[in-house]
Amino acid sequence: MLDLSHNGFSGRLPSRISETTDKLGLILLDLSYNRFSGEIPSRITELTRLQALRLSHNLLTGNIPARIGNLTYLQVIDLSHNALTGPIPLNIVGCFQLLALIISNNNLSGEIQPELDALDSLKILDISSNRISGRSRLL
Repeated sequence: MLDLSHNGFSGRLPSRISETTDKLGLILLDLSYNRFSGEIPSRITELTRLQALRLSHNLLTGNIPARIGNLTYLQVIDLSHNALTGPIPLNIVGCFQLLALIISNNNLSGEIQPELDALDSLKILDISSNRISGRSRLL
């Protein structure tokens, strides 16, 4: 578990985050309520045992990593209150244990894809305050 939330950390998230943490055992990464900026490093998807990814309330930009679905143990994704752009990656359906997807208050766009209906375990879906459209069984 790595919880550095509610601090004054700033700058970019380290691109080597998967190398500097115990990538076989880290189950919680909480860097929320800081001032991290830049893109979410794609190597974050190498934290294969991760169950909770909380990066909310930062200054993050760019897309949600396309390979986020590689994190098959993820139960919680909270990327809310950033400046993320682009669509919700289709690969996210690989997170088949996902209980909460909280991506509100970003600049995400595009349509909800029907593939997201495969997230059977999802209990919380918060996509408010984005530019997302479309229909889904989840809505």
